[in-house]
Amino acid sequence: MKELHRLYITVKLYFATYIFKPPNKTIATQKSRLQKFFLIAKNWFNFNY
Repeated sequence: MKELHRLYITVKLYFATYIFKPPNKTIATQKSRLQKFFLIAKNWFNFNY
């Protein structure tokens, strides 16, 4: 349970740094990467079900 709490804090800090000083290029690439991932996941889901 302690490890989970630590992970939660780490994620929170990570997002806080992104909100306060966003590296524009990184955010753009991450968005496109996420969109690609969701596209693949959607296609995979449709293929299997």
